[in-house]
Formats: sequence, structure tokens, C-alpha cells
Amino acid sequence: MLGKPEVTIVTEGTYPITLGGVTTWVQRLIEHSSNVRFNVLCLAPSGKAEPVVDIPENVRDVVVRELVPRRVGKRRWVARVFPVHRIRWLLGRRGERAPEGFRVLERAFEYILEGEPLEGEMLERLYEVSENPVRVLEGPTVYTLAQYVEDQLGSDERFSDLYWAVANVCSFVMGAASGARHMPECDVAHPQNCGVCGFLCAVRKVVKGTPYIITEHGVLVRELDTRLEGLGDTVRELYRRCFESMIKTSYQYCDEVLAISDYHREHAVEQGVPEDRVDVIYSGIETWKFPPPSDVEKKFCEADKFHVGTVARVEPIKGIDVFVRMAAKVVEEVGKNRVRFHVVGPSTTGSTTRGVRRSSSGKG
Repeated sequence: MLGKPEVTIVTEGTYPITLGGVTTWVQRLIEHSSNVRFNVLCLAPSGKAEPVVDIPENVRDVVVRELVPRRVGKRRWVARVFPVHRIRWLLGRRGERAPEGFRVLERAFEYILEGEPLEGEMLERLYEVSENPVRVLEGPTVYTLAQYVEDQLGSDERFSDLYWAVANVCSFVMGAASGARHMPECDVAHPQNCGVCGFLCAVRKVVKGTPYIITEHGVLVRELDTRLEGLGDTVRELYRRCFESMIKTSYQYCDEVLAISDYHREHAVEQGVPEDRVDVIYSGIETWKFPPPSDVEKKFCEADKFHVGTVARVEPIKGIDVFVRMAAKVVEEVGKNRVRFHVVGPSTTGSTTRGVRRSSSGKG
């Protein structure tokens, strides 16, 4: 390795296009690693590509790629306009010849439905057919795969719901394989989750030999349970098995996993990562920015009252509802004048303080 080491950060819908904890973490990592040259590969939602942070000078290249092939996204709009029973006619007739890559996806689904990691040869084949992911997914591909999933899992749900779930899974798999083609050359890749990002890096490692280190900012399977609430049993099970397969594939080929807590480490080991390949690096606090007595300390220094807080975006995935329920139980036990609860973080649904005050008074 000559000169500065080069690292490609791989993100999904976070850095550098969306503010949040992962974006802040990555920005700090880059800013405090001036001896390293970075690239960024971001898998983004459709139409979102503009950075929301100032890109540090030691970032050589930023690549933003849409994860879901564009024509698949357009077809979802079509499905809302036309009757459900015309999906087969619109999106691929049974008599059409399967496009190149269909057999590769069909074989991959055998492993995905078992929640098992994909073999190296299969990752190579996905890479080969991913040059044009839209071409792979057109015609009868998704429809035929949806029928296969319906037969394997059994389902009383509407076929249209299962169809779009299969389309999403295909988009995740093909989008990640295609993204591996667009990763800037580097000495090591650093995916920020063990799902789509880690899967992408597994494909890249098998094909190009690029080593990768995963940093986990949360337990993906637990987050998935929250995101899948309200979906039918079969659709929810399909998504869960898909991500279990991606996670295990990511772990199988990674060089190291960096967990942010002991709990994360234990969970990774349970998922099959060898213990000697998992290290814990706790999230730090820049304490020098808060010298005592700080403004926060002055504001909340009350001898007869405890203050309990959490810092997070105010949305279901962050478990704010659990925090509020916990607050209500504590208030019930110790009294509303003994403790006050605070949530600090952005919200798109209005003020965050009203709900916190209700919980601290025992009404929420």
C-alpha cells in the first residue's frame, strides 16, 4: 500500500444525503482521519442525491446510486392506476421467454427463503447479470418468482401484495449486486450495516477481492420487525428471511465486524460471526465540548428531581414509544414531582416536548 490508505464508506439512505446518527458518525470518522483518503458509495431512495453535509477535503469520490431500478418504481405507480387483476398482463406474461439472469435469481431465492447465506459462485453470477438490473427484472421474472414464493411459504394474502414484496426483494438483491460494480477502487470497504451494504461488499469481495469491515449501528433484525408492522404474515416472513440471508452472507465474507456495544457483539456471534472477528468500539462523547458547569447542567440541576433523557430521531424505529411507556411507569412508582423525562431529536410530526411532559406528569 503506497501513500494514504483508501477506504470506501458504503451507506444506505444515510451519509451524505440524510441527517441522522449514522451520518454524524461517518462525518466525524472522516474528519478525524486526515491520514486516510475516503470514497463514499451511497445507495439512495429515488430522486434523493444532494449532500446535506459539507464533504471533507479527504473524500476523493462520492457515488450516489438508486437502490431500486427506476422502471420498477414506475411500475408501482402503474399498479395503483390499473386494476390488480391486470398485474400479470402489465408486468410479464407467462408465455414470454425468461430474461438473462432469471435462473440466477430463482436459484438465489432458494437460499433466501431459507434465510441462508448465498454461496460465492452465486454472488459471482449475480454480479455478472447485474450490469442491467432492469433487464433482469422485466418480463415474467417477478411474477414467476412470486408464484414460487407463494408455493413455498403458502399464503392466503392477496397475490398483488406478495408480488410487490418479491419485487422489492429482487430490487434489494440486484441493486446491491449492481452497486458493487460502481464501488470506487479502494484498499478496504466499510459498509455501515450488515444488510444491503454488507451484501454489496460481499459481492465485491468475491468478485474483486476487496476486503471489508462492517460497523453495525443497530440490530438490523430488530429494526426490521418494527418496519414490517402491519404487513401480512407471508410478506413479513419473506422480508425477514431476505434480510437474514443478506446478514449471514455479509458476515460470512467479512474480515471484521465492529459493534457499538456488547449486546451487538453477542448478537453478531449468535448470527455466525467467529468471536475473534468481532470487536466492540463504544460510541464516544466529546466531553471537552461540555465543561462543567455546562448550560445543560445549570438548567436541569434540581436537587430533588432526576432528569432522564434520550437522544434520537422521534420515530417508531427508535423506540420512543417504549421510552414514554417506561416514563409513565416510573412516574407511577415515584411520583410526578420526582422525575422528568426528555426526548432530544428531530421530528417531522411537530413538537417533541408535549408528549414528554405528559409522560413525566403521569398522563402519557
